[in-house]
Amino acid sequence: MNFRSWIVLIVLISYHLPVTASSSIIYHTANNYGSKWVYETNNERCLSFLKPPSNIVQSCMKLGNPNLLVFDYSKMMLATLYLKPNPQKILIIGLGGGILPNALIKLLPSTQIDIVEVDKEVAAIAENYFLFKPTGNVKVFIEDGLEFVQKAKAESYDLIFIDAFTEDYVPSSFLTLDFASNIKRILTKTGIVSVNGFGKKNKYYQLESELYKKTFNSTTNLTSNNRVIIASNDPFPSSSQIAQKAETWKTAFKEIGINTNWLLKKLSLGR
Repeated sequence: MNFRSWIVLIVLISYHLPVTASSSIIYHTANNYGSKWVYETNNERCLSFLKPPSNIVQSCMKLGNPNLLVFDYSKMMLATLYLKPNPQKILIIGLGGGILPNALIKLLPSTQIDIVEVDKEVAAIAENYFLFKPTGNVKVFIEDGLEFVQKAKAESYDLIFIDAFTEDYVPSSFLTLDFASNIKRILTKTGIVSVNGFGKKNKYYQLESELYKKTFNSTTNLTSNNRVIIASNDPFPSSSQIAQKAETWKTAFKEIGINTNWLLKKLSLGR
């Protein structure tokens, strides 16, 4: 495994997106964590760790309406709000272009959000090119994400989003019982964790499934191009309770491009 494969908790969602010959590179930088490109194509601005044109993309934002989520995985991760609708404190492991944090800031402007990002250049890109602007209750920690969760206090977060990828999938240390146990330790008793991952063709699919089933009392899978694991220490609410909570988010979710019926179906199929 090369050096970049051990980068801790950078949001590198490997998502297939057509890149045309008309793609325009607007920024490029490189440091010890590798290269990063920002480019525009098809009315979208994207972040990639591979030189465009490439069909592997980390983050994308619609230029015409930055509030709209581009990728299904980020929409599926927000199903956690159907299970925990009023979180007081959120941890996001991985910043990337800041797309998921931006959505959560819009949905929950008063909630405390801690974001861990190991690469300061990624944080700069999120602010300079993807409209990510930390507020007073949104903090970005430039540090190793694994160390962050190891030292975090028990029962600190109501929601934890894990969106950590490298070229080869995730660092092997994040596929261990030790890592999952630390995530469980810092999750509140009624908290929810959401983990973004690849689909069934991924060689780690079963390992990751078993890891979260072993660690948490309740788990479910939401699938599209990617697979999102949602897990909790407590039993999940009933389908009728989830539908009621979904109704309260219907308007706000529509504004960021999430169809309530679509997301409820994804959640019910997973269960």
